[in-house]
Amino acid sequence: MKVLIIRGTGFISQVVVRQLLERDCKVIIFHRGKTKSKFQNLVTEILDDRSNLSKYQNLFEKLKPDVVVDMIALIKEDAVNLIKTFNNIAEKVVIASSQDVYKAYGKFLGMEKGEPEIIPLKENSPLREKLFPLRNLAKDKNDWKYNYDKILIEKIVMQNKDLNWTILRLPITFGPEDRIGRIN
Repeated sequence: MKVLIIRGTGFISQVVVRQLLERDCKVIIFHRGKTKSKFQNLVTEILDDRSNLSKYQNLFEKLKPDVVVDMIALIKEDAVNLIKTFNNIAEKVVIASSQDVYKAYGKFLGMEKGEPEIIPLKENSPLREKLFPLRNLAKDKNDWKYNYDKILIEKIVMQNKDLNWTILRLPITFGPEDRIGRIN
């Protein structure tokens, strides 16, 4: 199986790449080049910003990945560009989303009113009604946090009827190679 990973050098992505290589998958990493891949000799790398993804459509048609794993879709335009680029190329798209889509997170932030949600959260647990949970942290309208919302990304992916998709709503993840340093 051939798998293309968008932003395959981060904390979680490195584990995904390692697991795929251990299963004898051919791995292609599309990333900015700001962080070196630990798997440089074992993967094919394409260096550019994800906003330029569609410029590589001809190359992706030649590479013909079976699966595209998007580890870092942050804003609605990321999902639009992803679907537009891979709609007739890949068999499946996997999106790394976040549990911040749930109403429980909105309540935790004080964006939503009401009693705490019943846990554990499930796939069909209520979603936030208010969008853009990081907007108040944005420096200005050009900051990615201003338009960040995984709910919008999920909707765009789910509306596409021509491409198989899987959405993974990941929790906060931490560990020894976490560059953000969530735990010390």
